[in-house]
This record gives sequence, structure tokens and C-alpha cells, in this order.
Amino acid sequence: MFRTMTLWRVFCLVLPEFVICYFDKVFRSIDVYELEPQGSLLDVLNRSEKKGLVDSSSLAREWTELRNQIVHDYAHHDLNTLFVDALDFTPHVLKTIDSTEQYCKNLFEAEPK
Repeated sequence: MFRTMTLWRVFCLVLPEFVICYFDKVFRSIDVYELEPQGSLLDVLNRSEKKGLVDSSSLAREWTELRNQIVHDYAHHDLNTLFVDALDFTPHVLKTIDSTEQYCKNLFEAEPK
């Protein structure tokens, strides 16, 4: 039981940091590199969807909502449900990482040397 709770806590601490880092740093950095205008997080997510980095911007917004639940409201939710919701996002997170890596490889290979 203790080990399970510890794993849950670690997972739910890492997920929110990943979401903030990825959306706010990685996606925005790609926009800066491509000279895209800066804007809201919604603008960044919409451009990321068009680039094929995320399946849909609405799904990505659900990540941020889940992140906010974990960080701000977790004491008010059923922890089992919150953990299952976080775990359900894992395949999407891994796909986004792969898509972003491939996009960046293609972007940098296209640059003149």
C-alpha cells in the first residue's frame, strides 16, 4: 500500500511538471524558432495541432485541466479516479513526445548547413 501511494505521488508530481515544461517551453521554443507570433497557450496548442505535434488541441487542453486538478484541487477529488485519469493520458503523452522529436529532426535537417 505504501509503495503504491508513493508511486502515485511521484507520477502525479511528474505529470504536471511535464505538461508545463512541454507546452510552455518546448512548443513555444519551436514557435520562436519558426518565427511564429507569440500568444496564449491556446494559440500555441492550436499551432502544435496543425504541426501534428498533438492529436488535438482540445485533448492537450484536457492535459492542462488534469494538471490543474492535480496541483490545485487534488484533495477534493477521488484520488483513484485522478490517478486513472492521469494514467490514461500516458499513451498520448508518449505519442506527443515521439511526434515532437520527429518534427524537430525534420525541421533541423531541412535547415541549410
